[in-house]
Amino acid sequence: MSLPFEQAAVDGRPVSKLDAISHALNNLLCVINANADILSDQLDPSHNATRRRHQIKKATKSAADLMRLLKTP
Repeated sequence: MSLPFEQAAVDGRPVSKLDAISHALNNLLCVINANADILSDQLDPSHNATRRRHQIKKATKSAADLMRLLKTP
């Protein structure tokens, strides 16, 4: 098994560990955010979980923003 950071990127440059971890974390945040969207489609707007769903979406956006800031040179 080859780890993502051991493979070359599309442009031929090697992928760093930071890039591989950042990409994996970004994918995870996208999945969490998408699941929160799916949940919102299934909830009654007056349900208490609607507030929690909003908090989940807000937290994933904050985490994604933080990742972008940490990667900026």
